[in-house]
Amino acid sequence: PHVQIVRHDLTVLPASEREAGACALAANDARLPFDIARGPLLRAQLIRLEQQDHILLFNLHHIAGDAWSIGILAREFGALYTGFASGVPPRLPDLAIQYADYAAWQRDWLRGATLEALLASVKSELAEIEPLELLYDHPRPATPSYRAAAVPFEISGSLWARIESIAHSENATNFMLLFAAWGLLLARYADRSDLILGTDAAGRDRLETEPLIGFFVNQLAVPVRVRPNDTFGTLLERTRADLLNAYANQHLPFELLVEALSPERDLSRHPLFQCKIVLEDAAPSLDLSSIKASLFAAGHPTIKTDLRLVVRTHGGALSGRIEYALDLFEESTAAGMAQRLLTLLNSAASAPEVPLAFISLLSEREKQMLFAQEAGADQELH
Repeated sequence: PHVQIVRHDLTVLPASEREAGACALAANDARLPFDIARGPLLRAQLIRLEQQDHILLFNLHHIAGDAWSIGILAREFGALYTGFASGVPPRLPDLAIQYADYAAWQRDWLRGATLEALLASVKSELAEIEPLELLYDHPRPATPSYRAAAVPFEISGSLWARIESIAHSENATNFMLLFAAWGLLLARYADRSDLILGTDAAGRDRLETEPLIGFFVNQLAVPVRVRPNDTFGTLLERTRADLLNAYANQHLPFELLVEALSPERDLSRHPLFQCKIVLEDAAPSLDLSSIKASLFAAGHPTIKTDLRLVVRTHGGALSGRIEYALDLFEESTAAGMAQRLLTLLNSAASAPEVPLAFISLLSEREKQMLFAQEAGADQELH
């Protein structure tokens, strides 16, 4: 089916109310369901704010596209717009394959002995690990709302340089190091030595899939094993091996893994892991020739796990955010976790050969306050 562009003229509103009106239209559209059987799976709205100021809102169902697809959509829309605006018939590059070809290949390949071998490899790593329980600010509801909020943080250039040096010395990527640090932090918070941490794989390891709009991303469940006498370097080495194994098996659909592991059914939580970490790409660009354009995200933030660490590199530093389920956590708790993650990274970068049991999550100010409280308690006893 063709995509119809719904038009809204907000110039009838006072100028001070137009942006809020556009956000309300975006939020309302985000709540509308798609008819997956009949389509279309893409909706479009053109919102007029001023004579020369508009918002073009696309709403793409996740079954039809992933984050990688947004960049392709923006690039191809820009090429088509520029072509039509200039009077030159636009022509997009021919595709070597279609998404249906990829789906047919996956169905044909992922069965029998191949599927059994993938399942056996992943199941052996995850079968005995229990769900992660953290200290929550609120009881877990039987039916989650999936509402989310986020706490941002920044890693300074100097700390990032030390992190890169440690990762390089262990033949690991920066993401592997951040994965190890996030896993260690969660293990400390939950007082656990073994847990499962989730992440995403783009699923586009073939050149032919790179220009396709479609859903290729897959969730990976990766074990994290923390041993107090190990050093951070040892933890990073183990994390590297576990992540490489997970990426080697990235074409195993997550739903088949869940079916094979058969965890206890609990609709209040994610079936295999409660926390994730993802590396976020830079925002895609939109080139509309003579028109000044920028991309923005609309809608209400949601989360399907308890916590999600999102990191993005830019220049010589890193920024990130901890997204948290509003059903479970207060902002202060998430902010405290962000601060402790920075403290942990700084401690690990300063002394990667110190046993994990001695890596502190407390800042110098928190240590001084704790020492003062203990000293005061001793004086009262005497």
